[in-house]
Amino acid sequence: MKRIKAAAVCLMAGVMFLTSGCVGKIIDKFTGKGKEYDSIVEKWQNETIFEGEASEDAINALLNAADANDHDEFAENFTEEVRERAGFDGAVNKFLAVYPKGLSKADLKYMGGGAGGSSRGDNLVKGATYSYECTLNGDWYHINVSFCFVNDQEPEKIGVEHFEIMNLNAEAYHTDLASDDPYYYEKFYLLCDIKSEEEMPARMIAGSPYLWKTTDNRKLTEDEMRDLLYQYGGDLGNRELREILGDSNAYYKSFNSTGYFHYYELQPKNGEPRYARICCQTTYGKIYDAYVCTRDDIIYDNPLYDD
Repeated sequence: MKRIKAAAVCLMAGVMFLTSGCVGKIIDKFTGKGKEYDSIVEKWQNETIFEGEASEDAINALLNAADANDHDEFAENFTEEVRERAGFDGAVNKFLAVYPKGLSKADLKYMGGGAGGSSRGDNLVKGATYSYECTLNGDWYHINVSFCFVNDQEPEKIGVEHFEIMNLNAEAYHTDLASDDPYYYEKFYLLCDIKSEEEMPARMIAGSPYLWKTTDNRKLTEDEMRDLLYQYGGDLGNRELREILGDSNAYYKSFNSTGYFHYYELQPKNGEPRYARICCQTTYGKIYDAYVCTRDDIIYDNPLYDD
């Protein structure tokens, strides 16, 4: 359910650069072809670069400025259009007030990206969106940055267009709100949201955060769940099955997906949490498939149910 919001006109599969690993060392100045620039916007306006380098420029500059709590240095990374929006300075202050200090030193894991562009006459426009994850002091964070790094005739549109940081609980909250609204994230251009477990309970399941509801359900073993799903014909709409399982701990349905997903906590295995991921044709109906999940993965080689 991971989300990467397209920032450019066309989205092309795959990314040519920075396909894995960590973002490089934080830098104080931005250099290109022997020149030194005061901001990434100035560099992009004067140099020919690719989206991988631009993404590293952007994420380094933004996190470095945020860790220094430097309003002006942070703000100058955005496009002129964004900086001139009403309330921009207040949005920057709000972002920096809740920003988790230290992210500039964390190892950022590249999670995917998309790049695209357009050409109208002599004007070439290029933009991209990159997504990262990291763990800092035991807390998980998602980082998303969108930017325009080429615009031959409108240089004021070059710079960062969208930047967001969320911890696990906030990511689960926003993912749930965006599940039925394809334009949900377009209302944000700058967002740093850190929510507590008490405020917004959530779990990481198969690599994605979900809102979590604690129930009184008895935690079944993998084999018990498998036997029940087959016994009742793979139909979560069966009243007897529903009474045995109780309410799911997490539920998710995306506007662009045909599946309705229920997650039930199972007995842990070797001390690690396990979850049943049950995908139905309707909210409670015939089961497409069901698998065991860990915190980070779906175990496909031994299904709980396979129609």
